[in-house]
Amino acid sequence: MRTVLFDLDGTLLPMQLEEFTKAYFAELTAAFAEVYGQAALADIPAFDRFYENGRFQNAKAATQPTPLAAACIRTLKEKGYRLVLASNAVFPPAGMAARARWAGVDPADFCLITSYDVSSYCKPNLEYYREILSLIGEQAENCLMAGNSVREDLCAGKLGMETFLVTDCLEDAEGADLSGYRQGSMAELLQYLKALPEAEWECEDRAV
Repeated sequence: MRTVLFDLDGTLLPMQLEEFTKAYFAELTAAFAEVYGQAALADIPAFDRFYENGRFQNAKAATQPTPLAAACIRTLKEKGYRLVLASNAVFPPAGMAARARWAGVDPADFCLITSYDVSSYCKPNLEYYREILSLIGEQAENCLMAGNSVREDLCAGKLGMETFLVTDCLEDAEGADLSGYRQGSMAELLQYLKALPEAEWECEDRAV
């Protein structure tokens, strides 16, 4: 294994998704109520400002950042793993980068951050994961996907990826049998990552 994919919402960035969604749309509506419609499409820079340093920052109050996120990323970087931020592609790049920073991680640490600018599919469509593999030139069997949803994140296991279900902010689990999945809290994920060996790179692949 040499590449680790992380979900963001509810995984690296703990949150109750419904609370965050309400906060997000409240700020979006307040910022753009007067320019909704086709006219707004011509003002992409205004949307970028909204995500980078505008009202979107207020939605951070609906999240519960944990230092464990940065510790997971640091651990894997030290071991030579390549990292992908594989959050559902419903935000623009500026929104993805902002939420990564809320989580206490540097967007520059990821070789790919999915967004609606680069992704053609959304979870749980397996094409979402196939596209990631194509974009980074990787094979599924060399990857681990860590996320808090069996439906949207652990479906990557159908392609041959290893998976880890993060249980702090578990989603889509009502009535589901989770016994067959590698799982644990963020603290337990960190311990699992610490126990991993160095990334398995061939010399000729190291620069990829």
